[in-house]
This record gives sequence, C-alpha cells and structure tokens, in this order.
Amino acid sequence: MESLFESLKKSDTEFFLFMNGKHNAFFDIIMYWTSDKLFWIPFYAMLLFFLIKSIKNSVYIFCWRLVLPLHCRTK
Repeated sequence: MESLFESLKKSDTEFFLFMNGKHNAFFDIIMYWTSDKLFWIPFYAMLLFFLIKSIKNSVYIFCWRLVLPLHCRTK
C-alpha cells in the first residue's frame, strides 16, 4: 500500500510530465520567464510586506532570527 507522500509524489510527477509533453507555445514562454529566480523577487517582497503589515511583531522577530545569523556569519 502506498503512503500518502508516495501517492502525492507520483501524482505530481505524472502531472509534470503531462504538462511538459504538451509543448504549448504560450505556456513555453510563461514557463521560461517563471523559471528565472529573479522573476520571483517582487512576489516574495510583496508577500513579506503584507506579512509584516498584518502581523508586525511576530514577523519582526522571525526576520531578526533569520537575518541576524546570516549577518553574523558574514563577519
């Protein structure tokens, strides 16, 4: 019997291969641009902005816990 994780992984792989096999010119252009890592920077910046706006104190603590070790590590 397959576990839930194995079942999800199998379904994800089948869906990916199905979408990859279509070769739609419209989606080829979209997938080309969305696969670039710099494309997602504005999305994550807006996500962080709205998180900070909605739950300020918790996000500030989380950001400091995330940023401070990175800052200390570079010195």
